[in-house]
Formats: sequence, C-alpha cells, structure tokens
Amino acid sequence: MARVPTTCCAFPAFRPSLPRFYTSGSRCRRPPPSATIAQAEAATYWLQVDPLTNVSQLMKYDGKETDLPLADNVTALRFEYYTDSLTRLDAAALTDGPWLPDSAFANRFDADLLRVRRVRATVRVRANQAILHAPIADREIRLEVAPRSQVHLP
Repeated sequence: MARVPTTCCAFPAFRPSLPRFYTSGSRCRRPPPSATIAQAEAATYWLQVDPLTNVSQLMKYDGKETDLPLADNVTALRFEYYTDSLTRLDAAALTDGPWLPDSAFANRFDADLLRVRRVRATVRVRANQAILHAPIADREIRLEVAPRSQVHLP
C-alpha cells in the first residue's frame, strides 16, 4: 500500500491557546482563528520476512519513525480500493496522476485517491506448525471499511 500523503502543516497537539505548526515548505500558512484543527495520523502496513527467524510478519509504520511487527505468520496482505459505484480501482490508477496539488509538490498524491469510497483488506495467516504439531489450513480474513462520511444507514 502506498504511504498516505501528508500535508505541509501537521498539528500533533492542539491547545486552543497555543496551536503548534510545523512547516515543510513555503505553502504552509496559519489558518484563520475560526478554523477547526484536527490531528491526522497515517499508518502504512506491509509484509516482511524476519531475517533471523525466516517468519513472515505483518508490519506497521507510523508515518514518522517507528516500524513495528504486528503479527507473525501472515502470508498474504492485499488491499483493494473501490469507487462510489463499487468499481475496483487498480493499482496503476492510484499512481499515474493527475497529481494534487500539482506534480512539483513534494507531498503530492494521485487525484484518483479522492474517488476511493471503500477499502477491502485481506490478510492470510498460517498456523505455526512447529508449535501445534498438526497440519492446519491457512485462514483468510477479509475486512471492508468505508470513511464515516460514506456510510449510509437505513
């Protein structure tokens, strides 16, 4: 999965009396006093094989500095992205542009990401055969998520 794009301003801690701004370019500007400020967090998930144990691991990067293993024996990880018409977007559609805010911006992102309305995550896990001493089939877990603004209740 591609890393989630960040903006030029991040607000790690908001205190009404003293908001802290961190800039990464000339595009950062102070919002008006009436603006609502929220903290944004990004996480990146991927698979890696531990070189010491030769065990596949589900990993999480916090978007700043920490890579952590979340689970061992994860043998597959797949993300599928869908539009509002539940049409599946292929990976190329999410990395080919057009770019926002523009192609010269360091933290640009593909405009097609704005079309994503649902994400399906599939994780396949394998039982540790050395511990169980019995053959057990892999299990596949599928999750579907949608942004809160996209969930419609009857």
